[in-house]
Amino acid sequence: MLVVTNENGVIDDYTDYLINNNNPYGMFWVHYNNVEHANTKNIATKIRNEYFRKLEIDSSTPAHRLYTNQDYIIFDGKVEISTSDYEYTPSDNKIEKILSQQKYRVQDGKYKITKGAIKPGARFKVLDVFSNFENIENYVSPALMRYFNKGTKVEVEHTIVYNRQNRVRHIHKILGFEISGERNPKTGEFTYGKYNPITKQQEGIEIKNNKTGEIIAKFNLKYGDYIKLKSELDELNERFTPPYVPSYIGSSHTAQGNSIKNVIVGDYNIKRNLAANVNQDDIFSSMYVALTRTSGRLIIIKPAGSNIVNNQEVFLGAITDTNNSAPLNKSSELKSDIVEIEEEQEIEIVDFDDIFLKGLVANQIEEATTNIFGVDKKANTKTALNNLYKDAEPFYKEILSLVSKTGGVGNLQIIIDETLANPGTYNKFEKIIKVNPKLAFESDPENINALQDVIMHELMHHLTVNIIEMDKSKLTPEQRKWVMALENLFKTTQERILKDPKHAENLRNAINEVNKEDGVLSVKDKSFYYGLTNINEFASMLMTDKEFRSFMNNTPYSEEKSLLERFIDIFAKLLEALGITVKDEMVLKEGIKNIIGIVSSRSVEETSTTEELKSISTTKSFLENLIDLDSNKLVNYLDIKRKCK
Repeated sequence: MLVVTNENGVIDDYTDYLINNNNPYGMFWVHYNNVEHANTKNIATKIRNEYFRKLEIDSSTPAHRLYTNQDYIIFDGKVEISTSDYEYTPSDNKIEKILSQQKYRVQDGKYKITKGAIKPGARFKVLDVFSNFENIENYVSPALMRYFNKGTKVEVEHTIVYNRQNRVRHIHKILGFEISGERNPKTGEFTYGKYNPITKQQEGIEIKNNKTGEIIAKFNLKYGDYIKLKSELDELNERFTPPYVPSYIGSSHTAQGNSIKNVIVGDYNIKRNLAANVNQDDIFSSMYVALTRTSGRLIIIKPAGSNIVNNQEVFLGAITDTNNSAPLNKSSELKSDIVEIEEEQEIEIVDFDDIFLKGLVANQIEEATTNIFGVDKKANTKTALNNLYKDAEPFYKEILSLVSKTGGVGNLQIIIDETLANPGTYNKFEKIIKVNPKLAFESDPENINALQDVIMHELMHHLTVNIIEMDKSKLTPEQRKWVMALENLFKTTQERILKDPKHAENLRNAINEVNKEDGVLSVKDKSFYYGLTNINEFASMLMTDKEFRSFMNNTPYSEEKSLLERFIDIFAKLLEALGITVKDEMVLKEGIKNIIGIVSSRSVEETSTTEELKSISTTKSFLENLIDLDSNKLVNYLDIKRKCK
């Protein structure tokens, strides 16, 4: 452990480390404030400028990206993306050495960089940025290629990055084109063309050469095709800035969930933010997370004038990384052991008792609730769903978009009821969804979107349950087709699982628990089997529970299927973007098709009964789990991801 008061000295050591090492999680600087706060921006700029000054490299960036060669960056996108295979010729010996050490396959001087995935919040070091002219068909799908001549040469910019697993990844961007569209000033996302609700098409999409102004193509797309091609259109649009941003310092929320080899903690910055309008527990939480992220060395920067033993010179040179590391030179010859902080000074580390834990959970629940229902927690249904839509994952966004285009939610009410015995319920007769945010998080303690999931789960009941249970003679032919298909799918799937020795007993137990007034299921059993207890939960869980979707995505469906209609391709594509490859001949794909058919064909006026459908509770509350934990496991439960960085 290193304790210092000299910020500039730490910046000097930090930038030396960043230059001599490649692993983006080898060292990180943690402050209290998010990356948009003036304090964090200022010090991040100071660190980055010093880093590039030592490298003697220009740190400026072109208009189409926010980083340059040798930058440390973070992927700021909201959805996991895939990278492709690429044959790369290293631009210098250092990069070639890295590739050789990691045993990348080489042929004719080119190294085969394999495909992989880039998750939101992932950090990288940029090893190389270069561009060349290549055939456009190598980077454009057949759906867009019809607007270009085969063999057309386009400028493609390539970026080679190094990740925490000591692997190299390749990302690219096509230059030279501009696509008509509007940019959202808050998110930076583009909308190309305009949606026509009558034709259900995205119309007036125009691609032009941004140097000559020549219009290359102008076309309309079916909305489903537009969603599938949106990422490709972004890639073609030079005005679209890929979500990779420089990352040299972040808040404790950025560090949550990561094990970082060496951590610099801005103690002086974290404590300075304690004010009348700041929750004290949030300050304590920030400090605790910062202090517990390291798997190696811990560097704490105290306020100037603090009465400490400044052991910076002894520590210098001890910070190295086994991954392509190079020892620092200034004092690396010193063999002394690291001077430990004096015992009496350890009093400053916060004691996290049960009161703090409850405060931490309460803050998480409060934030999620106000984000959807507003500060007064009384937002009407339309406002609440619009608020949920803003922060929802793409899959949920498409469900809500589909709902808005097929009759809306009618006179549905969504209200908070903190006396509710379940995370959520839906009353078909009154058309009311009630949610208990506290139980939503306690039932799924590791899920930061637990409240969203409960609302979407009950919303799916509102959209489907009355049609599913209605007298079939009163259904339209379109509705009858989809309901019968879903019923057959559910019955076939449930029977198959009840005959499976691996799952049969667990499913029978789940059915028994659901039929009890106070039945409970474990988190795992809820995800695996709750959706197979009855057809209503089958429909809702398929659309709102990732684990159940995964289970059904690996459960065969033997019936012969027709071509997927309407939005199934959109949902399949979005699931693939979230890391789930939707397989043919499996229950997931057939189930989503049937549910979408029901939602699309529904009538706003539906018959109702007085029965309430509930989101079943799981066995143990979040707080009970926390209090039962030993200190080594506590950190894992405190890794609650926040929106800020």
